[in-house]
Amino acid sequence: MSQNEKLPISIRPVLKVALAAVLVIAPQLALGSRHPASINRAALVMSQPSKIFYGNDGQSLSPLLIADFNAIRASEKPFDVSQVIPQNMQPSENSSQVFSQVADRGLNSLFNSDSFRQSSIGRTATDVSNKMQQEVVVGGSQAPGSIEHKLNFNFQAFQSTAQVEYTGITHAAVKYKIAESKLDFSVSEKVAQNKDLVLSHTIGADDRLSQVSVRWTF
Repeated sequence: MSQNEKLPISIRPVLKVALAAVLVIAPQLALGSRHPASINRAALVMSQPSKIFYGNDGQSLSPLLIADFNAIRASEKPFDVSQVIPQNMQPSENSSQVFSQVADRGLNSLFNSDSFRQSSIGRTATDVSNKMQQEVVVGGSQAPGSIEHKLNFNFQAFQSTAQVEYTGITHAAVKYKIAESKLDFSVSEKVAQNKDLVLSHTIGADDRLSQVSVRWTF
């Protein structure tokens, strides 16, 4: 049909009804999505953890957008007191000692959080922290009667404490507190499923203490 030809009279009412339907339905469809396409795209990207730092085009997202998302995600998690305050901390009148233990615990929790590990400074701090904690394993072959000897070296910066722990024939630990010039040595042997016999010896600047105790594990 050319442009100069007119539509048959029988078709005109049908076209009028169709046009009226489009004019009525189109606004209703428009109300279903009031968000710009860019916002919908950002929401889609954020819903996919594997693409959280990159858009669909492969370009990295804005650092402010990433920081806002991490803050919102962290606020949805309940606060865990054990991530800041050590559960095995003994009562003490030394405020500096209490602060150092809480600071070390909080720092370790920060290092282990996902939002911190994903940042550039977090990757650097994690690398330094890993270098302060080293483990050496000797032996432990498949041969019958073979014993695995394990040495764990750990340095806690805030507490100024260096610790070496040995497991193998027995379980022994040596801890040196630089600030207090105190050396703690302990050897433990399991005597039951949840009980350990512990022999400990402490050498300080002004005193020495040796004791034998039983440790329960609940």
